[in-house]
Amino acid sequence: MQRDLYTFLPDYMRNMHAYTRVIFFVLEEDQPYPLLFVARCLQRLGADTPVVRLDLELLEEKDIYRELETSFLGQERVIWLSGLTALSERAATTWITYIQNYTGPHRIICAVASNRMPTTTLDQVAVTHMINKRECSALYAFLAQRPLHQVELERIQHIFTQHETIALDMACILFEYLSLVGRDAQEFMQDWLVRLMPAQSSLFALSQHLFARSLVPFMTHWAALKPLYSDQFWIAFWSEQFWRASWYIYYMRQKQSQQAKKIGFRLPFSFLQKDYRSYSIERLAGCVTQLYLVDTAIKHSRASDGIDLFLYRFFAR
Repeated sequence: MQRDLYTFLPDYMRNMHAYTRVIFFVLEEDQPYPLLFVARCLQRLGADTPVVRLDLELLEEKDIYRELETSFLGQERVIWLSGLTALSERAATTWITYIQNYTGPHRIICAVASNRMPTTTLDQVAVTHMINKRECSALYAFLAQRPLHQVELERIQHIFTQHETIALDMACILFEYLSLVGRDAQEFMQDWLVRLMPAQSSLFALSQHLFARSLVPFMTHWAALKPLYSDQFWIAFWSEQFWRASWYIYYMRQKQSQQAKKIGFRLPFSFLQKDYRSYSIERLAGCVTQLYLVDTAIKHSRASDGIDLFLYRFFAR
């Protein structure tokens, strides 16, 4: 049975023995591995029970099997078996089969992509990449090890007035910041939150206007967003957009729709539907090269306005 992550976490802390000995954290297909969440989750679990992390990529198989099959003086541990999502399909299948049939002395938690998740009676917990306000509040209460205060709930409310959902790892980063700023967090919430976490819709809109060649809406968004980030951020952002866009065109021309869907992640919807037909692979790949040259010039203090000039030329062509 698949459970909800945010009700599972506190219940597992209170009543671990009510669950099967193996727990699968099921990630959405193509979801990035939630590294910060896992680190915080292990830290929280370790406050009440011994936790050991075993990396399937780094450790020898014999060493992993030895840790899983033996215990010291009969002590039960929770073992986070990491690296499963990074293994080849064949290697992952071998380990999943072993985990499904595990009868050792410990408890295992591991993350697996949904497309590799086997049919099993073992407990499964759905882990989504993006979380809403209710899920964020439950996560913070779990990490804080107590019910949230009213001021903390108000800060979460402020975050979600600007964002319908936020990334799971970003929620963990914000938890650290909000834990440090104390009760007087007004300056942080007003001036710094937008720098840490721009509204994803704003970046999507910016990219959409660029690829649609809508000059006035683009410049309006650009004037508002550009000062929030360094030149290095924008070079990385635009380089990734053009790189993904060029490969999206390539896969669409090859009629490889699944590959196109994967590489199209983070590209605006209008580009994926129609705007891509207006561009050549060569032009978009050339944009990545031009941004590299802009980056080089900035690092040598030769072009402080290089990104603006690049964007103006993009519209002029």
